[in-house]
Amino acid sequence: GLSERNFLGKGQKVKFQSSLANTRSTYDISITEPYFNNKPLALTTSLYSNFTDPTNVNYETEDLGFGLSTSFPISVDRYLELRYSLFTSKIKTNSSATAYENALAGTDTVSQLGYTLTFDRRNFRYKPSKGFNLKLSQDLAGLGGDSYYYRNSFEFNYYKRLSNKIIGAYKLQGGNIN
Repeated sequence: GLSERNFLGKGQKVKFQSSLANTRSTYDISITEPYFNNKPLALTTSLYSNFTDPTNVNYETEDLGFGLSTSFPISVDRYLELRYSLFTSKIKTNSSATAYENALAGTDTVSQLGYTLTFDRRNFRYKPSKGFNLKLSQDLAGLGGDSYYYRNSFEFNYYKRLSNKIIGAYKLQGGNIN
């Protein structure tokens, strides 16, 4: 894979990752413009593809995904990210498939809308030595597609300098899906 945080000296983040093997090929591409129209408004577009044809089962899978997101500050220490993604997964069986494998066959489409609210009170964004950050996320699937759920999650990170060379971190994550 290739990843660049300052593409062509413009601050854009570009990522291209690929994995190729006899039974699997995966591609993951994303582009982020961190200051759209010279404002602190980040826009991200991503594409994902995964094709799997394992030799020990009688089916193959093909996953395709597309995502858009935007993030921006709402105050000095609060940020909001809004996102949408469309993901489809297709399973095709061959003539040797078992009844269970045939039951897996078909296409599943997920259309998801979500947001993340971040509170950031760390002294530095990268390599913090004191402070905390908290992320609250919600996603809703079912705006089109054939999967329906809502997901809530949170992440809390606390940092404290323990000595000149040691920084302690306490991290907690949780969530639910219905």
